[in-house]
Amino acid sequence: MAKLTGGDWNVEEIKVDGVTYFMVVDEANRTIVDTCNSEVAEIHEEADEDGVCRWDEQGSVNCAAISALPQLLDLARAVIEHGDGPLRQAARRALSKAECEFTQEQIDRMKPGPGRDN
Repeated sequence: MAKLTGGDWNVEEIKVDGVTYFMVVDEANRTIVDTCNSEVAEIHEEADEDGVCRWDEQGSVNCAAISALPQLLDLARAVIEHGDGPLRQAARRALSKAECEFTQEQIDRMKPGPGRDN
């Protein structure tokens, strides 16, 4: 079973066609996720005497949140271990969602076959 990419995650910039997009990278600078093809991108533009600057503001916010995931999961584990009541239950739900495992039915649906996009 795949595990979460280890180590700290950071946000880096990537330029595509004059627009700055964002990506989350691991400690070895390998891309975990990027916003280059995002359907929720919000391209902002500012112009001054030096030229025009365009960037994906929504991608910046989303990547910042994603990059915090390893620390947030550590926090959820600590709350489960040391907390109680509703906070502990909320931490269990969040951790369960983050550490998803595919059921056999989900795996079967991903396999190529009749009626499926191959």
